[in-house]
Amino acid sequence: GIQAAAREHGLAFLPLFEERYDLVLSLEAQSRLAPLLDDLQTASFRHIVESLSGYSATHCGEQVQF
Repeated sequence: GIQAAAREHGLAFLPLFEERYDLVLSLEAQSRLAPLLDDLQTASFRHIVESLSGYSATHCGEQVQF
């Protein structure tokens, strides 16, 4: 992300806001993408995300039905 690029070039970075991204799926698609959804909930995936500068895996893998 931008924070990682700034750090790589020795530049200061001041975040102006946070962005949250959601993956919205139909029930039919959820069954086909179950392996991906399972991976998003693993500790190893969260660790990879957290190791990236400027990223948080706090809500990674959460599933909300509506």
